[in-house]
Amino acid sequence: MLADLGIYLISQLTYLFGPAERVSGRVNTVFPERTSLTGETFAATVDDNATAILEWPDQILGTIRANWCSASDHRHVICQTRIYGTKGTIFINPASKTNRLVVYSPESPVTGASPVEYDGMSDCYLPTLPPGDSDVGIMRAFAEEIDSGDVGGASASRQRHVIEIIDKIYASSSSGAAMMLETR
Repeated sequence: MLADLGIYLISQLTYLFGPAERVSGRVNTVFPERTSLTGETFAATVDDNATAILEWPDQILGTIRANWCSASDHRHVICQTRIYGTKGTIFINPASKTNRLVVYSPESPVTGASPVEYDGMSDCYLPTLPPGDSDVGIMRAFAEEIDSGDVGGASASRQRHVIEIIDKIYASSSSGAAMMLETR
C-alpha cells in the first residue's frame, strides 16, 4: 500500500523539505478478510493502512496517512497536503480544479493572491497558478530533464531515499522503534 499511495506523499515531502533523517511508522491490515466480486471470502495478504512520522533537521516533522480503507472521491480531505508554519498554513491539493494551492495567512495578505474563504476560514489567499493541465506540464518537464540529462528532483538518489523511507516505515512498524535513514 505504501508503494501504491504512500510513495506520492513521501516524494512530495522530500521534494519540499529535502532528505529526511529519521522515520517511525505503523502499518497494519484493518480488513484481514475480504470478499471478492463473486462473493467468495479470502484472507488479505497485504497491509491496507499506514501512518508515519518523518523527521528533518531543525525540528521539522511531517506525517503521512495512507490507506485503502477510506472511500476516495479526490476531495481535499483525501488528497490534501498541509504545511503548518509559524505565520500560516499552506494547503496543497493537486486533485482540486479550483483550490490547488491555498495559503492561510492571518497576519498579513499574500502579495499577488486573491482573498478567498477556504474550509470555513477567512484570511486565506489563492495565488495565481499557471494555466493548463498540471499533469501534462509535469510530464513535459520530466521528458525535458531526461533529454538534457539533468533529472534534478527526479534523481535516482532522491528516489532511492523515498524507497528507503518506505522500507524503514515497515521496519519501524515491526520493531516499534524509530529508524535512522542512511540515504540523503
